[in-house]
Amino acid sequence: MCMHEAAPADEVYIWHVWPSRRYPASSLEEQRLVRDLSAAGKLPPGKIIQHERGDTTTVLNALRLGLTFAQLLAVAPGLRPDRLLSAYRHLDRLRERSIESFATLLDDPTSTSVVQHFQHAATLLPVPTFHLMAGIDASTARERTKVLNDIRRQLAATRNAALAQEAQLLAADLDGLSKVRLGRMLYDPYIGGLWSHPYYAPIRVGTLVPDRVRDLLGERD
Repeated sequence: MCMHEAAPADEVYIWHVWPSRRYPASSLEEQRLVRDLSAAGKLPPGKIIQHERGDTTTVLNALRLGLTFAQLLAVAPGLRPDRLLSAYRHLDRLRERSIESFATLLDDPTSTSVVQHFQHAATLLPVPTFHLMAGIDASTARERTKVLNDIRRQLAATRNAALAQEAQLLAADLDGLSKVRLGRMLYDPYIGGLWSHPYYAPIRVGTLVPDRVRDLLGERD
């Protein structure tokens, strides 16, 4: 039995760094990978240990390629699951902090909230955050409400589009070629996908695109 679901040879891209099915993990598959890393790494819940950028890149590549933990070890033996899990937790914690900061700003668009939450919110969602700032500075309550409602609408529309695409990707009747191509509509680091949309608020680590990872980790000016 083949270790990986077959994917067409003519649908290989530069970010397909290991043999794999070549489309992203679903939410359930991501949870399973984290559970397997937790079982193998034996880190207490929530604990973060010293890890390297390579650990972060490795776990992200596994999620972007749809690899299980067993498949990951097969293509990259010698990895330390505790460090991979720590890298995942660290990135997820930064993601959650940014999303929560933006949500607080949207629910309470006041000068106090701006001081407390602007920086973290803008790290992951710069365009919606600056759009939100324009709403806060609007001259009338009506204009402010219009801007805030527009932000909520765009966030919801982008999230729903991504979730619908993920659901389509999981359809059992699709062949490997179709799934690879549908996967690129979610994640393509060069031409962009739904997960790269400025109004997509990443709901899990596996949906973070490279630029957002770099921003969360403070790697860009």
